[in-house]
Formats: sequence, C-alpha cells, structure tokens
Amino acid sequence: MNLSKTYFDEDRIKRYCNSEVELPARFTTGVSEGFIHNPGYPRFYSGQRVCRWRIEAPSQQKIRLTVLDISLIVDNVNSEDECTDILEIKDTEQVIYYTCRQEHPPAEIISGSETVEVTLTSKATINPRRGFLLHYTAVGCPTPSVPKDGTDELAVFSCCVGYSFPDTGSRTKSLKCLGAYWNISLPLLDCQNLC
Repeated sequence: MNLSKTYFDEDRIKRYCNSEVELPARFTTGVSEGFIHNPGYPRFYSGQRVCRWRIEAPSQQKIRLTVLDISLIVDNVNSEDECTDILEIKDTEQVIYYTCRQEHPPAEIISGSETVEVTLTSKATINPRRGFLLHYTAVGCPTPSVPKDGTDELAVFSCCVGYSFPDTGSRTKSLKCLGAYWNISLPLLDCQNLC
C-alpha cells in the first residue's frame, strides 16, 4: 500500500482505545477498510495502560492487517533488546503477531477468522515515541447466498492462468451435489503449474 497516494477521511481512522470496528458486508454501504493508531500518534503514546481495538469482518471473510509504522519503547538494558511495550494481534484468543519493532517491508498479517483484537500494552507513563499505525481491510469472498427459487447444487472452481488440476489437466472443475454428497471426492487437489 502506497500511503503517499492514499487519501482517507477522518472517519476511517480509529484512534480511541477500546473501540469496536465492524466492517460492512460487500455491496452494502459503509467503510470496508481503515486505519488504527494509538492516541497521540505520531508525537507520543501514553503509558501505563492497555489499549484494545476489536475488528470484525462479515461472516466467512478474513482480515488483512498491515503494520505501516511502529515505534515503541525497547528495553536497551537487556542485551537481547526485549520489548518493554508491545503491539499484539489476537485471532480467536491466540496471538498471531507480537512486536515492538519496525519491519521493512511492513508486516502484513491475515487472520484465520473474521474477528481480530489489536492491543497496545505500555508500561511507562508517557512515551516519547510515535506508537503505531496500521491499515485493516476485509479479504476473501463469503459464500454467496442462494437466490430465491434457486439451488445450490453446483459449485465451480478454477485455477489461476498457467495452472490446472493435476487429475484432469483442466483449469476448471465443476462439483455437483447428488443429494447428500458431491460427485467428486473432497478435498480437491491443489492446482499445479503447467510448466
């Protein structure tokens, strides 16, 4: 993401601690992406507190988080430079990202579920560092609902250009529901490069 060419409204920035961010379903109104940063960013971040932001995407979608900027206090007394203050991302109560250091290129995390929790934990009273800035957006397509008077008896999968299913050599595969089971055994084989 190129921030130099990105313009965004103030309503897309979540800067207050303990906020809930609910991303709208596709093709509905609302902001489907935005930014989170700590109060005081980029001049300072306050300490002796835990700030949380909970992000929820529509059902069956995941969340992509990109840590664009991070500058937190690091314990330089320890030779291993351990984190004093921490930025942590949890997915269904499991930590999937944990740091206090800037990475180049910026770290990109994709959740395994539709809900994540971003937490900034700081120990000192006030910190002369920026804190953090991250971008969030929903990714993946939810399973489409069946139209009125329609049926969900057919599913079509396709491989990217230059790839095919190894068992058929074809780029597409159609599955047909035969009552209680599909006409092809699952899971499907992964697409393979034709070269």
